Amino acid sequence: MLRANSGNSRFVGFRGYPAALIDSAPGILFSFTDEATRRFTMETVPFGLDIAFFDANGAFVGSMEMDAQSKDLYTAKSAFKYALELQTGKVADLGIDTGAQLVDPAQAKDAQTGGNG
Repeated sequence: MLRANSGNSRFVGFRGYPAALIDSAPGILFSFTDEATRRFTMETVPFGLDIAFFDANGAFVGSMEMDAQSKDLYTAKSAFKYALELQTGKVADLGIDTGAQLVDPAQAKDAQTGGNG
């Protein structure tokens, strides 16, 4: 899983990613320092994606399909801390829906090590 947790990596996401490689890409987990309403665009992404949104506790707060090259702005209906972009159809295939819970791998590791990495 790719991780986008800095300003630049969040901006880039799948922009310019070769369409021929999307089948080998597991997805991108966008993480932010707080919950807020943010918008995603697909203007320079050559393939469609699914996006799922999660709050600070990892609770699912919505998902949608995003169209390739679209100038639309995509967001959840409520504030979120995490956004998970996956290949089109993967959100449904993985059963990500109401009741789903995201476990941030970085937080899980910190919890196991007592925050000492």
